[in-house]
Amino acid sequence: MVAKVYFCDMRSGLNENLHGKLVRLMDEAGLPKIIDRGDLTAVKTHFGEKGGHAFVRPTFLRSVVERLKELDAKPFITDSSTLYPGERKDAVSALRCGIENGLAYAVAGAPLIMCDGLRGLSSRRVPINGKILKDVDIGLEILEADALVIVSHFKGHELTGFGGALKNLGMGCCSREGKMEQHSSVAPQIAAEICTACGACIKACAHDAIVFEEGKARIIDDKCVGCSRCISACPEKAIRIQWNESAPMAMKKWPSTLPEPWTANRGKPCISISSCRFHRIATATAIPMPLLSRISASSPPPTRWLSTRPASTWSTRPRACREPL
Repeated sequence: MVAKVYFCDMRSGLNENLHGKLVRLMDEAGLPKIIDRGDLTAVKTHFGEKGGHAFVRPTFLRSVVERLKELDAKPFITDSSTLYPGERKDAVSALRCGIENGLAYAVAGAPLIMCDGLRGLSSRRVPINGKILKDVDIGLEILEADALVIVSHFKGHELTGFGGALKNLGMGCCSREGKMEQHSSVAPQIAAEICTACGACIKACAHDAIVFEEGKARIIDDKCVGCSRCISACPEKAIRIQWNESAPMAMKKWPSTLPEPWTANRGKPCISISSCRFHRIATATAIPMPLLSRISASSPPPTRWLSTRPASTWSTRPRACREPL
């Protein structure tokens, strides 16, 4: 058995605009059947980088939020801290970046909450039945939420080639430590030429894995547990991740292909909504967690379309999309 995937084009007409079509797409995928009254619902999306444009537009997120409110849910928009030092390495920087990109409450209609806390350390180890990882580090607010809606943008990615719903869930819901496990199997390195011996990394390390040698900080590989606290603590950005994992290995570590981390959400399916600007389509599916690994480009043709136009008139429709609704 595979999950049903519902597609719609991104064209609007006199009878229905894009926001109305998005709501209908969510309803067809089963959102009203999953959300219960009073559910604290995490709407997991990507806040976007400062000055960038690769994120779902806030007005579309508002359509998701408003539909959840109509179902008497209590939605909040969430994302996690980045592993690399940058504009989203901690909650203050990430929330500011999200607001500057238009995700303020006045626009999106829901509060912004970081799923992994102030410094990306608010998380819980969850046992899984993975082939490589036996437990993963998931953002605490994802696990505490009553329901989960994934809103993703389809994009290119330097490690995996493409990024979408699986990456948004399997990597985006992990804490900094969880991301570190996926991207690297060795300890970070400190660039001695940049290190100023300020001691910030030593104070941040909870495992006594960093020492001073000849006036520079050095990480003791045998003691490092890969928590990544030192990376965000360094004011000079001298601590660098060794991106040594291959794309296939990194994706095998994603917990999005396993049911265990997400059963805290009362065992409910997750609603996943994705958009692709290149093909100008949007998709939605209710994903039973054990089936999440099957939602991919190789899935069978979708069972239903949300379209009022004949499929033969679509110049950019994917090959897998055969029949209109």
